Amino acid sequence: MVNVGIVNAPCAALSIRLLGELELRREGAVVPLPASRRTRALLGYLILSGAPERRSALCDMLWDGPDDPRAALRWSLSKLRPLLDDAAHERIVASRTHVAFEAAGAFVDATRIQTLLSQGTEWTAVSALEEAAQLLRGDFLGGLELPGCYRFYNWCVGQRERFGRLRGAVLRALVGRLTPDLPRTLQYGRELVDADSLDESGHATLIGLLEAAGRHPDAQEHYHYARELLHRELGARACATLDEAVQRMRQGTCRARPNDSSGRLHRAENRAPADTFHAAIQSEGASAGDQQALTRLPLVGRNVERARLDGLLTTASVANQLTLLTGEPGIGKTRLLEYFSQCASNAAYRVLRGRCYEAETIRPYGIWIDALRDVETDASQLVGERLAPLFRPTVQSSSEIPRDEGSRERLFEAVVALIDRMSGEQRLAFVLDDLQWLDESSAALLHFVLRRLDRELPVVFVAAARPAETDENRFARTLLQSLARDCKVTRVTMAPLSADEVAALIDASGSDIRLDQAMKDSGGNPLYVLELTRTQQANTGASTLSVEALIADRLSPLDARTRDLLSVAASIGHGFAPEQLAQLLDRALPEVLLSVSDLQRRGILAATQTEFDFAHDLVRQTVYRMLSQPHRRAIHHQIARQLLAESTHDPRLHGEVVHHATLAGDSRMTAAACVKASNQCLKVFSSTEARAVADRGLTHARSLPRGSERVRLEIQLLVARLEALASSGHACPASMEQEFEQAIQEADALSLHAEVVQGLHSLSWLTQQANDIERTRDVTIRAETAARKADATTRCRQLSNTGRCLLELERELPRARRVLQDAAALADRLDLRVVELMWGAALLARAEGQLEIGCARLGDAVRQAQAIGDHWREYQCLVWLATINFERGAYSEVTQMAGAIVAAAQRMGDSGAPYAEVLSEIASIRLTHGDACTFVFEGLAALRQADDKRHLCYALNEVALTCLYCGCSDRAIAYAREALKAAEILDSSTEKIVATAVLVEAAVIAGEMATDDPVLSSLHALLADKPITPRSQAALQRLHERYPSTTTIVQTRAH
Repeated sequence: MVNVGIVNAPCAALSIRLLGELELRREGAVVPLPASRRTRALLGYLILSGAPERRSALCDMLWDGPDDPRAALRWSLSKLRPLLDDAAHERIVASRTHVAFEAAGAFVDATRIQTLLSQGTEWTAVSALEEAAQLLRGDFLGGLELPGCYRFYNWCVGQRERFGRLRGAVLRALVGRLTPDLPRTLQYGRELVDADSLDESGHATLIGLLEAAGRHPDAQEHYHYARELLHRELGARACATLDEAVQRMRQGTCRARPNDSSGRLHRAENRAPADTFHAAIQSEGASAGDQQALTRLPLVGRNVERARLDGLLTTASVANQLTLLTGEPGIGKTRLLEYFSQCASNAAYRVLRGRCYEAETIRPYGIWIDALRDVETDASQLVGERLAPLFRPTVQSSSEIPRDEGSRERLFEAVVALIDRMSGEQRLAFVLDDLQWLDESSAALLHFVLRRLDRELPVVFVAAARPAETDENRFARTLLQSLARDCKVTRVTMAPLSADEVAALIDASGSDIRLDQAMKDSGGNPLYVLELTRTQQANTGASTLSVEALIADRLSPLDARTRDLLSVAASIGHGFAPEQLAQLLDRALPEVLLSVSDLQRRGILAATQTEFDFAHDLVRQTVYRMLSQPHRRAIHHQIARQLLAESTHDPRLHGEVVHHATLAGDSRMTAAACVKASNQCLKVFSSTEARAVADRGLTHARSLPRGSERVRLEIQLLVARLEALASSGHACPASMEQEFEQAIQEADALSLHAEVVQGLHSLSWLTQQANDIERTRDVTIRAETAARKADATTRCRQLSNTGRCLLELERELPRARRVLQDAAALADRLDLRVVELMWGAALLARAEGQLEIGCARLGDAVRQAQAIGDHWREYQCLVWLATINFERGAYSEVTQMAGAIVAAAQRMGDSGAPYAEVLSEIASIRLTHGDACTFVFEGLAALRQADDKRHLCYALNEVALTCLYCGCSDRAIAYAREALKAAEILDSSTEKIVATAVLVEAAVIAGEMATDDPVLSSLHALLADKPITPRSQAALQRLHERYPSTTTIVQTRAH
């Protein structure tokens, strides 16, 4: 059973159980806990810790994210205090900096276990060992793994393993002490195997006990089962301990009497799945619960909810509304969704179903992929490649990736267009289950669709969610809050069944359990009622059992091989195909199909249109919690390896690899999968998820031993995090430069030349964004030097980047020209198309005054960036293309490009492109000879806020010139002075010259220019012994042509 009573607890006013599902009882009555899993996890952590914990550490452990962690901690503590404190005791003790739990006489099972075993298992009395064994049956904090909270997850798993080892020691001691009492010893022997099914010695112990009891066939059968299990999960080909045990068993087999029936019952329970299936089909005494599974029970009650759902199918103007069913697990949400789906189908609606799973939270657009999986091919062709992230994998290959024609918003627009088109052919009903596990991309797309769909379309959206888990998922919570503000969601809260409805459900099930007892035990929860009818225990103590315990009792008679199949299915975490189980279990497909059919008949599994799944999530959870921690890890590792192989052809599986590798405790596999999953998220415009996955990967990479593998993964994940931040437009943490520098130094010490180059490349971008120009130059030159030691492809890419970066910084033009020439030679030899090389060649042409050539090179760079789906480089090259077009006076092209630049920015998650908007506004004014004196350049404020000084000083200089030519000298001077300050921070000679030239011209216009004017003197200093760029030359030429008598030096340099 999953839940056991707390031993010796009744004498305590407050008793707390940590082993098993977290439970509080006061005076013997169960105390309802907060629905928030993080709040319950906090309670478990504080209780077991037994010492004051820093608030900051608790926040980092459970609420490390964009929300307010300290507020979340305060809220959780406010929910826990009324449950634990009483008039005489304050058990949650908190200060401004620390929080602690004080037992104050409360019974805590973990503390009781420690007391019972304080002298060691060898010296502990049998009665105390048995009490400890009973307390240790539950999984520590069952159901509170929280894989997304990495620190808590690792702590929780560590505690589970510790209690698991303790349980094994207690059970071995009991087996040793109770050997003469074989029935009791066999019970503990079986528990020993259940405690760790991958422990070879536990299986050997049970085989020996079965042999001692004269049950030789049972011992033989268990030996074969154990060998198969260990071989499949651990690859254990040589099991010396097991072989020795079976050798003793075979020696005793000949002594067994031919008519010995001592093991007959056990053999029946452990019959092969095929035999079990045929025997069950032939049996006339099948249980009532099994008969229920064969015939679907009618939906009982829910008249109000059904009427509301029926109304959706006959009411117009609901296409942009979401009807959300909410309620506790087992209350009947999914059953009501099934009812609605059937009604919609009968009403000639096309039903599109999707479901979220906790195991798939790193699968962008997961619920949409499921809902649209059956869409006709010709329908998806209507919107072409824009729907690729939903309809097919996007496997990256340099030349085979289709050209990206859209952004995240364009993808969303394509989905709206698809729904619009499909609804014209047939009415649509979207049925979405378990929204509490919605991923960010699915939430954003659902919000977009509900906002953009024409409300008159024949489209209906109905969904279901658990309120507690929804509140903990910020993407689902934010979605529903936003829809509520827009009056686009209608919540339907499902209450427990009434007594009359429970009576009707009992009658439909054919059970004779007492109504009053069923109501008392279940509280009107229909799943609980059905479990009571299946177990027939309403009159025999079922009131002490939870619904999970009732499910566990129903699973207990299953044979070992069937339980193994369920264990693997539960660990998958979502629907599954029999072929997947057959591969994971290394069994023949017909055998797996027979087992699945038997489990479907028993009401444990259910068939969907495309796969099998558990009849209810609580059944899946119960099966999963019955697994020992080592067994879970082995299964997850096996699933992760299977998915890793499949992800080569379907990169959408990388997120699942991350999930299972994490639960397998394989940090190396997790970190490596996070690199690929983060990149995949970026390819489908999911930058928020990309960053979260990269952060998770860094946590795992840094837990590896120091060495080449760790450094390689750390640099890859830092780059992935940086790309996600750049794509989303978020500022980079101040610590990132130091993180990169440290990783680069470690890589250099290990002679990982490619990783050094990769790290320096990203670091140069990071320092440039921080406006640290000199450091950017130094890092860029370090990258060039490092690239000389790397492989030819890495060398080509980094030389291209070095040349491009030096040109953007206006540093060392001869060196930039040389490295670009070297890169071009390598690219020709290797047949590479490198965006940075085209980009650098364009900037070199600009530096040499060849603006037409620069535009052509940038056009090539933009097309190449689009072809490989590199949105950041596409955006940067488009911005430069607009800049060079602006410099050559092609103002109409600049205004036409503004929309494309904004779209490229949105592909990265930005809301706009302020620099491009300002350039377009200036170009429009110059084209139309408009008045800049009163024009508000809103993009300048956005550039200031983003601290984008490079683009800000350029834009300010051009706005100043425009104002000057419109006769607004005062505004021109203000803008030019601001531009000069920004240029001085960047140490940009070109922009300093342009700004100073504007100031000189403004002074000349005002008649205030003297030969010893400080502004003119500063211009002289800027021109002394320094190369002049074409842009500087144009500014001086402009000044000389308008005011030829300015000074000799200006005239000279202008020519």
